[in-house]
Amino acid sequence: MHHDRQGFSDRNPEDNSESLKIVLIDDSNVVRAVLERILSASPKFTVVASAASAQDAMAYLAKNEADIIILDIEMPTGNGLDAMPELLAISDARILVLSSLAEPGGVAAVRALTLGACDTLAKPGRSSFGGQFATILHDKLVGLGRSVARELVPAGPVIMRDYDYSNNVVNCIAIGSSTGGIPAMQEFFAALDAHIDVPIFLTQHLPASFLPFLVSQLGEIVSRKVFLAQDGQRCEHGCIYIAPSSGHLQIAGSGKDKKIHICPETNGRYMPSVDPMFSSVAKHYGKNAIAIVLSGMGRDGLLGTEEIAERGGHVYAQDPASSVVWGMPGVVSRSGLASAILPPADIGQHISHHYVTSKSLESAA
Repeated sequence: MHHDRQGFSDRNPEDNSESLKIVLIDDSNVVRAVLERILSASPKFTVVASAASAQDAMAYLAKNEADIIILDIEMPTGNGLDAMPELLAISDARILVLSSLAEPGGVAAVRALTLGACDTLAKPGRSSFGGQFATILHDKLVGLGRSVARELVPAGPVIMRDYDYSNNVVNCIAIGSSTGGIPAMQEFFAALDAHIDVPIFLTQHLPASFLPFLVSQLGEIVSRKVFLAQDGQRCEHGCIYIAPSSGHLQIAGSGKDKKIHICPETNGRYMPSVDPMFSSVAKHYGKNAIAIVLSGMGRDGLLGTEEIAERGGHVYAQDPASSVVWGMPGVVSRSGLASAILPPADIGQHISHHYVTSKSLESAA
């Protein structure tokens, strides 16, 4: 280990090549030392850099790889949340915000997730860093590490799928997203015209405690009713249904009697997962389904979009420039499944201008 400057230390990243590489960002030397002690107790983690500011950490990340960044919010050199866009731009590492301000559902925690953090954890008092806190931190980091390990996105060219202009009737929209998905969906809904009043199904990778706040947040900015989906709930026009943490959002029934089905089977995937939702939408809505894949790390949604495309439905992916992480939309784009690759607002405008609903056709008749 060597010290480049006060408040920053660079460890040898090859101390344990099989462990998760952790970068600590906290202005408190004491807190960083305690976190290092907690993490060093497990061979699953190696602290590769410890920084008192985001700026110091970015100097390290510009030249070195990391798996996870543990980021404080309140620091004399600048707010940690303000630095998140730069951290995400310079590194593929997942961010866990650790701060006394990050109470579950609080303003800071919700803003952190909105900006692209993968998870948050409230910082305890200095005398309470051991015991339960250490266990919770360990579990959260292991969970993020598993995601990093299984969500590598293969390189390859972007292949556009031909757009079928003869198929312009939409009966449902299904949206899948993860890291960076919340601001993306806000932009999409702001641009989606009210005449596209079909049921909208949404799966967002998010800690369970934050889902009610996502429902509330969307409810404040859209003119549609927003629900945390429940098993047996009818699929109504003008409504948005968000998958709960208890299972995958799927569709049951037929015709106008479609209902929500919450499937609790894990199958080693996210809970909830985008793929089962897209697959079910493909089965029940066929060519009149639209799938939208927004910002997120990994490949969840790829298999489901394949089914929607096979049945004649349309697939849209967020473009790389506007994505916090171009993983989920990137793998769909590289597989040739996307009819268009656009910023979220442009996807909303495109759908508004090019599609009609069965309901509007019936009214016109």
